[in-house]
Amino acid sequence: MTILSTNTEARSIALPTQSTAVDPEDASSIQDDLRLEKLLRLKGMSTITVCLPTNDDAETISSVVGELATKLVRRCRLVDEIIVMDGGSSDATCDEAARAGATVLTAKDTFQRFGEPLGRGDLIWRAVGAASGDIIVWIDADVTNFSADSVARLIEPLLEDDSVSLVRGTTSRGPRPIGDGGRVTEAVARPVLALLDPEFSSLREPFGGEYAARRTLLRSLEFEPDYGVEIGILVDVARRYGMASIREVDLGVREHRYRSLSDRAQQTRQLLRAALERAGRTSVRGALPLRPAHDSVPSAGGGVIRSDFAQRTDTEVLS
Repeated sequence: MTILSTNTEARSIALPTQSTAVDPEDASSIQDDLRLEKLLRLKGMSTITVCLPTNDDAETISSVVGELATKLVRRCRLVDEIIVMDGGSSDATCDEAARAGATVLTAKDTFQRFGEPLGRGDLIWRAVGAASGDIIVWIDADVTNFSADSVARLIEPLLEDDSVSLVRGTTSRGPRPIGDGGRVTEAVARPVLALLDPEFSSLREPFGGEYAARRTLLRSLEFEPDYGVEIGILVDVARRYGMASIREVDLGVREHRYRSLSDRAQQTRQLLRAALERAGRTSVRGALPLRPAHDSVPSAGGGVIRSDFAQRTDTEVLS
């Protein structure tokens, strides 16, 4: 696997020594540098992987990966690996991601014995098996105003506190308040989860796709193979470690590419199925299989796949 940087030594960040006042923009930059210096110190020799599941995201993937590679890999070594797990894009998503600095994997060529990918959760599951970082961060690939600061915010609680298991991002869209999530979150995810377990009512955005957790935890979980994956991870972590182990952090305003009502309807159906499954309504699953915990999947040996993408050479992928 291509690791964009393996140097985990914290660099010393030069800060102003004079006591004179600075303008707000400079003050913000200083605070960012202070946070970065702290995170690099806390990170030590551990490693961090950022993963992005993609499907026809050529319009935005280059700017998202470019921001990550430039600011968090090349400049400061906070991130060690960027993986794009593609679900079968028909546009230039994979080429754009590779040129911007990501390691690009196609889901159909990763864990091949599990067949064609079944949806978003399957992409996330396969990326967990391919990632090498001690902490894995998930970032949406369709964000039009992405900032690398999101990764710093998501990993900070995990680096500061070993009792934290899962960190989820909350966002706002347009003029709505921070934590006022998207249509599916507000109309379905929050009400359903609160109905199933009142403890979940404290979460502002339980369905969002940007979050972070330790790889050891993720490898121990079964994964919903579709848009139910985030609800599945959330509920399973809460049941195993308690709600106190889950943190939410503010990622600010997010602008995503427009998704049609039919896309949202599909997300809603899959989210409801995952929630009902965890409420004991097993009859709703049908033939859709869970992806098994990676720790329970025996290795069948490495298969070498030649990739056409710029950041990939010969890659060992479990067959």
